[in-house]
Amino acid sequence: KPDLIHAYDWSTYLAGVYLSEIHQVPLLVSMQLSANALVNVGITNCSDFNSVDGKWLHKAHVESEWLGLTKADKIINVSEGYSNYFPQFKDKTTIIPNGIDLNDWKDGKKIKLPGENKYKIVYIGRFAMMKGIHLLSKIDIPEGIDLIFVGADKGGDKICIDELNQFIDKNPNVYYYGPAYEQDKINILTSADAVIMPSIHEPFGIVALEALASKSILISSRVDGMGDFLNDNNSIKCELSKEGIEKSIKQFLSFNIEKKDYMINNGIETCKKYKWDDIAEEYYKIYTSLCKK
Repeated sequence: KPDLIHAYDWSTYLAGVYLSEIHQVPLLVSMQLSANALVNVGITNCSDFNSVDGKWLHKAHVESEWLGLTKADKIINVSEGYSNYFPQFKDKTTIIPNGIDLNDWKDGKKIKLPGENKYKIVYIGRFAMMKGIHLLSKIDIPEGIDLIFVGADKGGDKICIDELNQFIDKNPNVYYYGPAYEQDKINILTSADAVIMPSIHEPFGIVALEALASKSILISSRVDGMGDFLNDNNSIKCELSKEGIEKSIKQFLSFNIEKKDYMINNGIETCKKYKWDDIAEEYYKIYTSLCKK
């Protein structure tokens, strides 16, 4: 018999509810991404929301999530910004963010990235609507910039991948690197001059911490969870439009060495506030508090 049930995200909430009832133990749920919150930016969990099947499939997702949140004894949310989508559950919500181990980034190596322009701006992650790929793949890239996309061509949104492929075909200074993990990912981000995250929806945004740790300049929308730890001292904010993204890249180009160093140093200090050891301790506290009930 388990001491408690911990369900991660809505796809496991229904199983978590039943297991906690069967074993008569507390239910803890985590929210790393929300089916209900995604609706706010027009993203539904089905292929075709206009079809009868699509509407009911989406409804099954959001209702399962709502059931889990309602039945849970405690909720872990990954950021204060993201928890604002669910004010009715504030009294049983604990914020435990994602983190980073700066030791992993000490061995980052400078590598040759594609293109011959002076500055390399990297996008890394899923090619999905919530990540703002549909906006980024429409911009006019300022002179002196190579824009490099890093990520797998599977697991994203087909429409975003198609638009990205067209964007790459039309622009000689836009490149697709492919997926990158572990040391390869660290080397890429360490070699970038800037990392761009024009997300329209972001529960926490761990790539933002990775960008800060790599000592690259971060350009981001600061939406949702990213607003917990990003500000004008450690990053550049981009508005969620073609023109807004272009403006933020031009702002990056205007920075002198002193401004970049100031932002990079503040970024490292930000990372120090998100240590995995501290986060593990927070998980231990919530587990033990529930097991004592």
